Amino acid sequence: MNRQLLESELKKAGVKVLGWEFTLRCDACGRRWEPFIRPDDDESRIEVRPGYWKCPSGCNRAAKANPQVEAATPRCVVVNDMTGVVFDEEDFKDFKDYVISVNETEAQRPSDHAAR
Repeated sequence: MNRQLLESELKKAGVKVLGWEFTLRCDACGRRWEPFIRPDDDESRIEVRPGYWKCPSGCNRAAKANPQVEAATPRCVVVNDMTGVVFDEEDFKDFKDYVISVNETEAQRPSDHAAR
């Protein structure tokens, strides 16, 4: 399952994905949480908690998720010192493109010294 499809499915359950580090936000109460566990022995591996998409406040406890949402297998990647959670090679490409765009934007910003 790629990120775009996962985001669409989570939206049906009342959850929004925020950023590339994969923080979730409940549409009902606004609570944010990080749904995955990163074991100390392997920084790239991420463990998926059962029901990771359910709001800790219980707002969407009655919502049903597509079985693919439960079976999503993310991995943690680092590109140019930026960390992201990806679900397949297409996501990894999108994340790399995002990192490049951020780096280009920062490189094009005038420095504080030039404004003085």
